[in-house]
Amino acid sequence: MALITGIGVSVPEISIAQDLAMLHAQSFCCSDDHQKKVLEGLYKRSGVESRASVLGQELHSQAPSFFTLPDNTPFNGPSTSSRMEKYNRNVLPLALASASHALEDANLKPSEISHLITVSCTGFFAPGFDIGLIKSLPLNNSVSRTHVGFMGCHGAMNAIKLAASIVTAQRSAKVLVCAAELCSLHFQYGWNSSDIVANSIFADGSAAVVIEGITEKKNPIWEIIGYNSHIIPESEDAMSWTIGDNGFKMKLSTHVPDLVVKNLPGWLANWLQSFGLSMKDINSWAVHPGGPRILDAVANSVNLQVDYLQPSRDILRRHGNMSSPTILFILDLLRFKTTVSTVVLGFGPGLTIEGLLLK
Repeated sequence: MALITGIGVSVPEISIAQDLAMLHAQSFCCSDDHQKKVLEGLYKRSGVESRASVLGQELHSQAPSFFTLPDNTPFNGPSTSSRMEKYNRNVLPLALASASHALEDANLKPSEISHLITVSCTGFFAPGFDIGLIKSLPLNNSVSRTHVGFMGCHGAMNAIKLAASIVTAQRSAKVLVCAAELCSLHFQYGWNSSDIVANSIFADGSAAVVIEGITEKKNPIWEIIGYNSHIIPESEDAMSWTIGDNGFKMKLSTHVPDLVVKNLPGWLANWLQSFGLSMKDINSWAVHPGGPRILDAVANSVNLQVDYLQPSRDILRRHGNMSSPTILFILDLLRFKTTVSTVVLGFGPGLTIEGLLLK
């Protein structure tokens, strides 16, 4: 038995209204009025009303220094090294806040944690924010640590699977999983279809969960029943996340929703059947909101009731797509709304479908 006994979430202090984000994007991405009109429509259809960023103060400023570095032309934007410097300075406070909340929620002392798993795909440095968490919480210097890197939006789900395996093999283990992403650092300049879509939805945030095996807690939040993955054949070009000279670049094919519609129903039905379940047995869903079209594709492909995906749409509306932490924000919301079996779905580079079954 693997149990989720604590959840904590955090976002940067300053939230950006989508209208302001749209005006900012027009300044750096559009070269004529037609492009500005197209961009305005894209931002209005994004499903996002506001999202937080570690660059919030600069985005509200009349002269945001990060976006006007003298050694960069307007359409290239800041260098990758300058973006990583921002990541270095800003990721730990966000991760520390969510991890502290999760430990408090689980009623655990930091010294009781035996394993730490960190997740991120928006920055690199060593020693990483895992060392920062160990020093700041503080955890024992002997804690076993693993980093799940560059797996994109379903990274936290892979970390949960690893944590579940650990507590299943070692019943006394107590695992802290912390996912932290600063997606806004990778805002891309110029007129490119994948770039402007990514610019319109991605945001910053962190979320953490505590996973235990044997526990005396009377009311754990979730029990992890099972998990599965499915790599859609010949879909490597549908979604990618690469490192460029001016930040990390997202490639998102317009065919992703079609791939979801074609491949999700059969895989999902077979997976649920392995637990003696069918679609009619599931009335709670946590689906990563890669965007409104992804949510629509999931709903249409498996005939979900409209309200089943409302928690996913609510998180997208309030926080945007924070990449890996986002699914944990949805679970934090659902914990107060349901006590039944819940299917968790995420989609990431591969193109890969990740699934968790919780109760």
